[in-house]
Amino acid sequence: MQVFLLDKGECLVDDVQVYDARTNAKRIDNPGFEHSGKLEIAGTHKTSVIVEDQGIDGTRALHVKAVSRGDTECNAIWVPLAGRNAATMRIEGKARWLRGHPELLIRTRSGGFEAFGALPVPDNLGHTRETEYGARQEHRAGHKRCHPLADLPGEG
Repeated sequence: MQVFLLDKGECLVDDVQVYDARTNAKRIDNPGFEHSGKLEIAGTHKTSVIVEDQGIDGTRALHVKAVSRGDTECNAIWVPLAGRNAATMRIEGKARWLRGHPELLIRTRSGGFEAFGALPVPDNLGHTRETEYGARQEHRAGHKRCHPLADLPGEG
């Protein structure tokens, strides 16, 4: 199975599973990334890591980090599937957007089945406040901008 973001960004992925749609048989042995397992991380996603305490229940999760667009060739994360390919499969997973591009794709390596999601981006990414000097500061997604007010001492 392949996991990748469709452009530069970061997200957390947890509880990923591929099911045989007919029998409900599970195809991933380590869906929550709790055990050391074979995970292939490459290309634009090579800085992705498994992190502690960031999963759905405070357990491990996969921190997907993409410096550019992922693809089906060499810019993705591969998770091994167990068993044989079924005629129909169902892909499930949980993901949380952290920064950058919010579109995530989870697919079988052969490309026969895929799950696409535009992860929700919170409306309130920061706050605005007045500083002691009267300059308006906006804090959004790690960026800081200052806009001096016209009536500041020395301005004019």
